[in-house]
Amino acid sequence: MVKRQRSLLLVFVVVALGIFVTCQNCWLHQARAKSIENKVYIASGHPEWSPIMWRKGDRIVGAGPQLVEKIMAELGLAVEVRYEGSWSEVQAKMRTGELDILVAAYRTSERALYMDYSIA
Repeated sequence: MVKRQRSLLLVFVVVALGIFVTCQNCWLHQARAKSIENKVYIASGHPEWSPIMWRKGDRIVGAGPQLVEKIMAELGLAVEVRYEGSWSEVQAKMRTGELDILVAAYRTSERALYMDYSIA
């Protein structure tokens, strides 16, 4: 009888730990997803490349930024497209991680070292 109780207790502990681990993973996943959802991604681009994009006050506007905003909205992610300096300055900020998205940047081997590109 004692052996059977120990076996049942062991099964109970294993099941309980399995539920706890699953709940913990679920909670961690939800916390990570929530932090991603609450993040506002910062995008910028060339301030003088119309009609794709150009500077308008403290923002970058045009077809490129509109497309980025549309894609991000469909993904349920917030984005702010703003003027962050000249094309050279924007690329430097992308390299250092100050920016999350560089609008309409051609793929080069150098940029591929610090940027991920969408494949269409």
